Amino acid sequence: MTPLLLAQDPAAPVRCPFCGDESLHHTTVLVRSRSAEDEHGVEVRVEGGDVHVSPRAAFVGRRDDLAIDFYCESGHRFQLRLHQNKGNTYAECVELPAREPGP
Repeated sequence: MTPLLLAQDPAAPVRCPFCGDESLHHTTVLVRSRSAEDEHGVEVRVEGGDVHVSPRAAFVGRRDDLAIDFYCESGHRFQLRLHQNKGNTYAECVELPAREPGP
């Protein structure tokens, strides 16, 4: 895997962290927010033009988080995650399983 996909040049495109492909497409955006640490919060998922809201979402970390699913034209799928903890914001890329062929 190549280093995290954010370049120093703000005009540079985001690249696939697995192959460096610039042709990326995002599919799902997930936002989780809560008013206090370690409490339930709300989750909003936007996928395929639909919006889904879950009022009592479970969280992985202690604060808000954001996740965007991507796929590149070379076939890799991954999720860019931003999450907060103790005043810091962390970014990570997680490989997603390959999609099953559709009908």
